[in-house]
Parts: sequence; structure tokens; C-alpha cells
Amino acid sequence: MRILLPSLLVLVAAVFPPGASQSPARPPALHLLVLRDTVAVCRYPAAAPLPHWARGPSSFLSVTRTSSETSITAASRLIGAHSPCEQGYRPVRVEGELPLDLVGVVASMTGPLAKAGIGIMALSTYETDYVLVKDADLPAARRAWTAAGQLVRDLSD
Repeated sequence: MRILLPSLLVLVAAVFPPGASQSPARPPALHLLVLRDTVAVCRYPAAAPLPHWARGPSSFLSVTRTSSETSITAASRLIGAHSPCEQGYRPVRVEGELPLDLVGVVASMTGPLAKAGIGIMALSTYETDYVLVKDADLPAARRAWTAAGQLVRDLSD
């Protein structure tokens, strides 16, 4: 049994109002938070050991290993200049903890960006979802989200 926070109950009620179908005409407004750190996405061979910089504390670190690659996303300030990385992404997350069975969250985040022609990378954690937007595309992403009814703020707000 899961215990939902009151603010999360509001989000769930907005997504699935009583008596409504699970495909509302307009997705719910999400509260999006733009994180401070710029991050880089790095690609290594599948069996590569983790670089030293990926083993310590970090404000943002995601490691995904598959049979074909190891991808590491981390704060740019941690990564060496010679790492095989794509620099200049800003993480944007959905505020609050989301239930794992909640549908449509990533689509609500990425749909407006796709319509605006903005490329992203998506990441999900146990608690919430993130999109990584190139720092140069962030102003256009904000406009697209706002036009779609999403609420966007910086971590410092």
C-alpha cells in the first residue's frame, strides 16, 4: 500500500478525476523545476569501469548500463575534459514524488517540446521524471511548457 502526500493526491485527482476516463482532453498542469547545474551525458563501452568522478557525491548523477553501453549523466563540473560526453544539458524535473503507475507524465513534459522542435533526453527515477534540455534551448522550452499550461520555475525561486 502506498501513502500519497496531499499535494500528490491533488495531482492524481487532476490526472484521474472521479468518473472521468483515463485519457483527458488536456493533460494536467505539471509543476516543473529547472535545476541549477548543467549536466553532461557520457557514453562508455558496456563493460567499462565507472570513471573516478562518477563514484563520489554529486548533485545529479545517473548511471545506466546495458548490454551495448554505459551511459553516465552527471554535473558537468565533475567530468574531465577528455571524457566522451555531450555537454550543456539542463535537467528539468517534475516536482514531488510520483506514483510508479501514474501515466502521461513524460508525455506531458515532452509533447510540447516535440511540437516546438526541441530535442531532449528523458530520465526517470523511482520518485519522479526528468527531461534534459540543451541549455541553449531552455528559453524556448519554457515558452513551450508555459503555452501548454505547465508551471515552470527555477530551483532558486
